[in-house]
Amino acid sequence: MKQILDYFKAAKEQVNPAIRLQRHLLKRELAGQLTVSELVDWRGKIEAAINRGSAEARLIDKALDELQQSPAVASQRVPEGF
Repeated sequence: MKQILDYFKAAKEQVNPAIRLQRHLLKRELAGQLTVSELVDWRGKIEAAINRGSAEARLIDKALDELQQSPAVASQRVPEGF
């Protein structure tokens, strides 16, 4: 369990690549700057972002499953306010 928490504490905080790309393309679309040919040019980047985002989502799901299956461990200190 400590390894999982250490991993999360050390992990770089970032936005899922697929969401980041979607926001970028949406801004361009709303500004009237996105064309079909540009989307075709972006196809490789879009597919790569979807793949990276999907892989990231699977890792998060796996980590959550592991956390949920971990046994409860009593804290060695009393949280402030109790």
